[in-house]
Amino acid sequence: MKLYGLLLAVLGFVVIATSANATVTANNIVTAQTPNRGFASLGPTASCTASGTPFSCCTGSGAGCVAGTFYNVYTAGANGSKCNGLALSNNDNTQTHIVTFEVSNGTIVFPLSSTTTALPGAGATGTVNVMPTDQPLDSDGNNYLQMANGDVLKVAFASTITASTQLNITATCADF
Repeated sequence: MKLYGLLLAVLGFVVIATSANATVTANNIVTAQTPNRGFASLGPTASCTASGTPFSCCTGSGAGCVAGTFYNVYTAGANGSKCNGLALSNNDNTQTHIVTFEVSNGTIVFPLSSTTTALPGAGATGTVNVMPTDQPLDSDGNNYLQMANGDVLKVAFASTITASTQLNITATCADF
């Protein structure tokens, strides 16, 4: 009996003296891997000199940049993308412009938001964050846009863009 008591005391000591290590499991969180960005410059049709020059909406000399037409800003990567920022600038000191964003995937169109550009002061460019506030929040409390393979972020303007006026859209994204 004394032997069993001694054996139990030794085993009890061994159990108490050794630490229990938890099992390590793999982390299943997927984060975006490749920083990327997209741009669109919209300006008056009369300024177009060639396809994509000087504005991304130009389709040829004197052609393109039509109000109400959607133009590509960013195309999601093969495994999808996460956009953390969407900025819009306007250098028109005489009027504001209504700008509309959408995401399309083939024939399916998802309206995102519409906003009015800031009216800059003389010699300045009004830049505003136009990430839709109805999108999910990241861990920092900022809205972001999750895009799947095949998604294209697009922008359109509603009013005529006058000579020497330019709207610039920048999407700050990362591809998975």
